[in-house]
Amino acid sequence: MQNVLSTILSSLNSSSNWQSELREFLESNGTNLLSDEAGSYLVSSLLADLKIRRDSARNSGINVIGINELISSLDGYVGSELIRNYIFKNSEQTGIVYLDENKIVGAILVSSV
Repeated sequence: MQNVLSTILSSLNSSSNWQSELREFLESNGTNLLSDEAGSYLVSSLLADLKIRRDSARNSGINVIGINELISSLDGYVGSELIRNYIFKNSEQTGIVYLDENKIVGAILVSSV
């Protein structure tokens, strides 16, 4: 977990709201990586899934931090490119971090309560 977490934290800057919130979430006591194995998506499938999640969350009144920024970021990728993701969780939030081969593409944070 430490290697994945170190890689993610080193590529964050605090220039955007979602990156600041992600850093705070990842550094908080009790946040754990759920699996050392990354999930993977084709950009085209991930975009379709995220748009459904965004609309469902909006209709349910659930705040999903970072989802609009992630969708905008993914719009710049080719649909056949692979994006990896890691899921982190603590007692208050679940976070999913999405990465291409070189950097963080985006992340979403959802309250667990």
